[in-house]
Amino acid sequence: MSQWIHHYRQAERTQSPIKFEYSDKTPQGQIWVSAIVSAIGVNSGRRPQFAYVAEDITECKQVEQKIREQAVLLNIVTDAIVVQDLSNKILLWNKDAEKLYGWKSEEAIGRQLDELLSTESLSQNLEIYQTVLKDGAWQGELQKTSKSIKLVPQLSI
Repeated sequence: MSQWIHHYRQAERTQSPIKFEYSDKTPQGQIWVSAIVSAIGVNSGRRPQFAYVAEDITECKQVEQKIREQAVLLNIVTDAIVVQDLSNKILLWNKDAEKLYGWKSEEAIGRQLDELLSTESLSQNLEIYQTVLKDGAWQGELQKTSKSIKLVPQLSI
């Protein structure tokens, strides 16, 4: 509760909405809440009034934690692992991918895979995506370039 008071005072002082997250233990387990507090005026007793909007983000926090745990495990393996979404954005880039391709995780995550590595044609990428959507997986070998532009064979599954 004391952390809320700090945010209320900050909203009053800055006259701007303040967004924050907090967790709380309940009999059902830990919950996470994302909240926004805004000063909206002063009542007749000269006490400030606030608007407070809260959203339960427990499920999102649990998913984030699971992803962090999986990322730790993926950094233990001795294979380069790169995970991308269907829009070709890199979601995960493990330590061995850093070693093999020369790009640090911070440089790679969030970028388009073909910006860093691709030597395939658009039609080949489209064919791979269609196979993944239809069968749930694709297996084959591709040639990728490293940061230093050397060709690196890659097996994708």
